[in-house]
Amino acid sequence: MTSVSQILGRERRNDVVVRPAQGGDADGIWENIERCWDEGRESWESEHMPIGVSEMEANARALAANLARSVALPGWQRYWVLDHHGSIVGHADLTGGRFRSELHVARFGIAIRRAHWHRGHGHRLMEEAITWAWSRPEIHRIELTVFAQNRRAQALYRRLGFVEEGRARRRFRLQDHWVDDISMALLRPESAEAPTQPKNP
Repeated sequence: MTSVSQILGRERRNDVVVRPAQGGDADGIWENIERCWDEGRESWESEHMPIGVSEMEANARALAANLARSVALPGWQRYWVLDHHGSIVGHADLTGGRFRSELHVARFGIAIRRAHWHRGHGHRLMEEAITWAWSRPEIHRIELTVFAQNRRAQALYRRLGFVEEGRARRRFRLQDHWVDDISMALLRPESAEAPTQPKNP
């Protein structure tokens, strides 16, 4: 029999819509980043953001232009947002490579406000991003990095098929603590085999 908590959990989840971001969402995404940043500074355990506010602001302000950029060009971006009654309370993003030799690579990022944690929203956002990526024949690899102490996020990524590829020890120093950074990646299923090696000129 379905419990009351399960019913309430579904209602809370259904109250938040996952949708692709539009150019007009830039301010809402930036506000979400600021809120997540502020929440992360409250305690060491919830500190998951290695870059500064100014860097994140620059990324958010470039959103409208990057959303319109073709995936055949370096630096494209696509965002998906958690829309709670018109307010953006979380988002995920994919960013294209900077060089033509890595245009097949998309880098994944995610930020959800603490009040909406543990409700399956991260899984929903990631599924949307992955589904979109595999609908694009140009994309063959999705990669991300995650702090070593963020085991819950690592478990989610593994459930979705991401594989750990390496660990950068003492990659960051936050609040006088060393933080290792873990690299993970997901390959398009038909891309699992090694590519044909280029012939020597």
